[in-house]
Amino acid sequence: MGNTDINSLQGEVRNNFKRFISKIPANSKTNATWRVLDDGNYLFQTISPGKVPGSTALYEKIVSPQGETLRMIKTTFSPQGDIIHVKSKL
Repeated sequence: MGNTDINSLQGEVRNNFKRFISKIPANSKTNATWRVLDDGNYLFQTISPGKVPGSTALYEKIVSPQGETLRMIKTTFSPQGDIIHVKSKL
């Protein structure tokens, strides 16, 4: 599980996490998390309930230690948990 404390982030990584939160759906802002990956990059994540009952969307953003966005992906899941769609958001 990730960290939710934005105050633990610094500099451009913190600014990027703020942008991530500002652009994700309103129904997922309170569960946005971040964690440091083994390679030193940061992973920002949140899950948003979908329009179809039981479906969800997983938003993932990978950010360098300098705050540069490396990858942004939205993965949509069916109510059964199957992947319906994967979309690069960059």
